[in-house]
This record gives sequence, C-alpha cells and structure tokens, in this order.
Amino acid sequence: MQRREPGFDVLDLVGRDCLHPVNGRHGVDYIEQMLGHAFERAEAGSTAMIQSDVVAADGGTRLAAPLHAANLRSATHECLTFLDSAGQQRSPLQWTTTWCPPNGSAATAGATGDGKEGGCVSKHGHTLYHTRCPVGSSSRAKYSAFISSPPPVWFACQWSLSPFGRRKLSPAVVALVPGATARVMIELHGMRRTELSLEYLASYALMGRVSAACFGGCACASQTIDAHRPGVRASTWEQGQFELSLSHRTNTACVLQLVLLHASSSDATRFSVRDLKLRHIDV
Repeated sequence: MQRREPGFDVLDLVGRDCLHPVNGRHGVDYIEQMLGHAFERAEAGSTAMIQSDVVAADGGTRLAAPLHAANLRSATHECLTFLDSAGQQRSPLQWTTTWCPPNGSAATAGATGDGKEGGCVSKHGHTLYHTRCPVGSSSRAKYSAFISSPPPVWFACQWSLSPFGRRKLSPAVVALVPGATARVMIELHGMRRTELSLEYLASYALMGRVSAACFGGCACASQTIDAHRPGVRASTWEQGQFELSLSHRTNTACVLQLVLLHASSSDATRFSVRDLKLRHIDV
C-alpha cells in the first residue's frame, strides 16, 4: 500500500469503511493467502524444532513441552460469561446493574449491596437481556432514537451499536450512560489467590472508561480501564487483568464492580464487556 502498487489500494483491501477486508475487492483473498503462509511457516518451524530437539532415552526425539514454563504451576481455569449463551465451556455469571446519578455514590451502593444509596436504582442483569436494543436490520431512525435515549444501566445487546457502516452481530453487555454500574458475583472456591481477566471491546472511536474495584469477600487493586485506541482503525476484544485475594474477615460474596465514567478520551461513553476468565492459583 505504501508503494501504491496495483491491487493494494484501500478499496482493494478493506473497502469504503477502511476496516473490514470482506468489503474490499481482494480483501478475503489476501487474508486467505496470509493465513496459508502463516500455517506453512508454523508447520516448517515445528518440524525443524522436533528434528533438532533433545534425544530421549530410547534414542528417539522428544516433543517440546505442551505448556509454557509459567503455566506449569498448579492452577485451574474457569470461563464465565455475561451473556445468556453459556455452554460447556462458559458458565453464566450472576450480576446486577445499577444506575447512580452524578451526585450518587455507586461505590457506596456496591458496598452495601442495596442499590439505593444516592438515588441509585437496581435491576437484575438477566432481566435486561431482551432489552429494546435495535437489531442489525433496524432503520436508521430507530437506531438514532435508541442512541439518543439509551437505558441508564448495563444491558445486553446482540448487535454492534457502531454508527459506522453495516451493524454486525456482536453479542455483548453494554453501558452507554455514565453512572451505570454492574456488580458481578465471583465464586473463588476458597482459593487465596485468583487471576481475573475481563474481556472488553477496545476501538478507535466512541469508547469510554470504567472504574473497576472489588468488594465483599475479596480485594483487588482498583483500576480505570480506557477502551479508546486512537492509533489503529480497528475494534478488538482485549483483556483487563486483576489479581484477587480472598478476604477471611467476611463470609460475603466476592464482587467485581464496574462503573461507567463521565471522563472519556474519545468524547464518548460506551463500554462493552463479554466474558470473564478466572485462574485459581494454588499457593
């Protein structure tokens, strides 16, 4: 593209939305060729590695260890989802959602668990799954009406809410209004240390920030997660990392609290989450 060679124009690669290869004249073909090349290199590299590896006691070659050394510690993993599409590999999360006005205290509401401090109003997450979130085929007028007056709490939506191009299927739990608070119940199974990964959508436009903190039967370092990535015109799912420690001073549930903030580096306040992964570490 930099050399402006024939067949590598923007319209050849990603089309008019400057993002999706499926919209380009040759985008899908180029992706297919890149993947084929990557697999061929990986196959050649693994063959060379096996042939040059340490010889086992019986004189044959020994395969490389299946895990990275850092992952050989005793640990168990658990995959959880905010969505109702749980299956064999993902279990449903128990979560509630609250909206607190600007002068309210989401942190206080989260700590007490009643959702009523500072005028906050609580709802159960699962009751919001079938919200009025517009489907991909909705008219521009219906989409604009929803965006201009969105739910004040976290809600589940099956479709992307991006205003750019065609809206694709992209299930997530979304917050659009600052003050929207999600309280996620996490079972630590008595483990003293747990690594938590929060899957969230990062993008080049319209993304906001959340504050994340732990309450109840666990503790973690509070964080602010910014989902705005202005340097690359792309939307990707990323992982926010936390380390949870079990609190022995209380028998209450471990709660991860996410609050959508007013402050934003993109001049927009949108945040989307999908899954959680827990890694219980035996120490």
